[in-house]
Amino acid sequence: FWTDGYFACSVGNVSEEMLKRYIENQG
Repeated sequence: FWTDGYFACSVGNVSEEMLKRYIENQG
């Protein structure tokens, strides 16, 4: 799983919908 720093920086380039899907896939 991504580190908090990398993840935080990446959020700016990822839409909320994509982010939610990513989290659901991880869960």
